[in-house]
Amino acid sequence: MAKSSFFKTILSSSKLPSMATQSLYLFSLTLLSLLYLAKPFVPTNQFLLNCGSHANASLFNRVFVYDSANPSSVSHSADRSVSVTDRNPSPNSPILYRTARVFTAESSYKFIVKKNGTGTHFVRLHFSPFRARNFDLGSAKFNVVANGFLLVRGFSVSNTVLKEYILEIDGEFLEITFSPFI
Repeated sequence: MAKSSFFKTILSSSKLPSMATQSLYLFSLTLLSLLYLAKPFVPTNQFLLNCGSHANASLFNRVFVYDSANPSSVSHSADRSVSVTDRNPSPNSPILYRTARVFTAESSYKFIVKKNGTGTHFVRLHFSPFRARNFDLGSAKFNVVANGFLLVRGFSVSNTVLKEYILEIDGEFLEITFSPFI
């Protein structure tokens, strides 16, 4: 009998957590279980190109494949372009920014979009100017169009620039066209 009254005394004298504290515990457990069950996002269509290069390059723990490596899923206007290399790159310059494809006339990259990949796509374009052979990429002005939508007009860069876009793709292709700005 003394044993059961001892437990009653402990239970009646102990403080129960407030309703707010209980809600916080429940929310924390729910959030932790969701984080545990969540899977990393892997895009259906992923094209990482090292333009103008003849080798792959890594940047931000991603491998960028040279732009003529896989002609079955990516094509470009090779007859209207020149591959150039920065002969004096900055020691801190990532290898991805040491080559470029210079289009001498309106040209494009055409990507085959997987059937279940139609929908919203994230497009990131890297621009990093340098001087190479007969080209000063810092003085170039150009337009960029993706599937008929104008992304930039009369664009030029003097420093490395990343341009990011969210596009709705509802066909079999994503075509990014570069043209000189006149």
